[in-house]
Amino acid sequence: MRDTRRGVVCDCVNSCTSLVFLTGLNANKLPSRNASYPMIKGDIYIGQNVITKYETRLHCTAFDLFAKFGGILGLCTGASVLSLTEIIYGALK
Repeated sequence: MRDTRRGVVCDCVNSCTSLVFLTGLNANKLPSRNASYPMIKGDIYIGQNVITKYETRLHCTAFDLFAKFGGILGLCTGASVLSLTEIIYGALK
């Protein structure tokens, strides 16, 4: 997973923490006395006064656990909520 939004650097699939400094560059060519060695003045500065922190966390809710259990049960035994409902309905009728 590669997030390409501005300032986001995160190649991880699971959880990650990323601190990002947005920088800027201002370059000007200066008049030089020697034509073979031109001079350039460059200023590098931090674009913001704050640090941007991106953090992702993985967590499993009760619904996620129920869905995973149902998927594994359906894969291994072919059972589903609908088939269990039909069995209960048939037994009660």
